[in-house]
Amino acid sequence: MIISIMTMAVISSLTLTFPVERLIFLKEFNSGFYRVNSYFFGKISVEIPYIILFPIIISLGVYWSCALRVGGYLNFGNYI
Repeated sequence: MIISIMTMAVISSLTLTFPVERLIFLKEFNSGFYRVNSYFFGKISVEIPYIILFPIIISLGVYWSCALRVGGYLNFGNYI
């Protein structure tokens, strides 16, 4: 559950970046530098670590520092 909350926080912050990048995207798209598909594929492939890895790393730190690892790291899957 914590992973989903952190993921939604990261996704909402990333979706707010598109209006800022809109003018740059339109200028480069109209100039013919790249297509819409390649822009979004590149943008998503770069943002995957922010969406998936960082919440897991933060949750691992919280899991360890709050002493939730009584049964070892096998219960980390239940924590997520």
